[in-house]
Amino acid sequence: MSWEVPDEETYQPWPPVEAGTVPSTPRRRLLALTAAAIGAVVGLTALCGVAVVLSMRAADGDLGRKPPMVAPTLDPPSVSPFGGHYDVPGNLCSATDFTGLRPLFTMHSGQEPSRSAASGEGVVRECVGTTGNDAVSGQYRVVATVYPDAGAASTAFVAIVKSGPGTAVPALGQQGWVYRDPERGRTVTVLDANLILAMSWRDDARPTVDPEGLDDALARVLRSTLGLLKAN
Repeated sequence: MSWEVPDEETYQPWPPVEAGTVPSTPRRRLLALTAAAIGAVVGLTALCGVAVVLSMRAADGDLGRKPPMVAPTLDPPSVSPFGGHYDVPGNLCSATDFTGLRPLFTMHSGQEPSRSAASGEGVVRECVGTTGNDAVSGQYRVVATVYPDAGAASTAFVAIVKSGPGTAVPALGQQGWVYRDPERGRTVTVLDANLILAMSWRDDARPTVDPEGLDDALARVLRSTLGLLKAN
């Protein structure tokens, strides 16, 4: 087998390559290597971040704990609009203005005053009855606790607020609070000077179900009754 030197006519020139260009195969390989390097840097950064967080939690166990439940609180009581001193009512049923129950409740029966014994430093008067409408019927209870001074009444009111969950009631005495009493049902209570006045209502058939507008109706009764007790 022999090999001959090709003449000039046999040679085929390479296609021209522009200055600064890179063949396609090396370019793809370069791009792949660059992308892999960037991915490795990002992954390493994420791993470092996770490691820092885990080490901080291990050093300080409080980071992974849920914040403790905060007991319900009220703003400091406002100055009572009533500058005097509430006296113990002789008959709380007669001293209570029940017109605020309408239009929610249209029926009323069995009203009965009660003279309760002293509660702590306060003297208690109660009024119990039944009220409802065509759909519901339940027992209400109005309780007036008269203390010797405003400081004792305020202390007792704070204890009520801290006893369980509830919501502040605006524009009711110095402070108003609504909550659910486990025995008496939905209850609105108000602090004003040396008096704590409360009204509750509970459905006889469904004790845990309240008709819409019940809180407002109870608050209206207490608001107007405060005015009557001030005048006595």
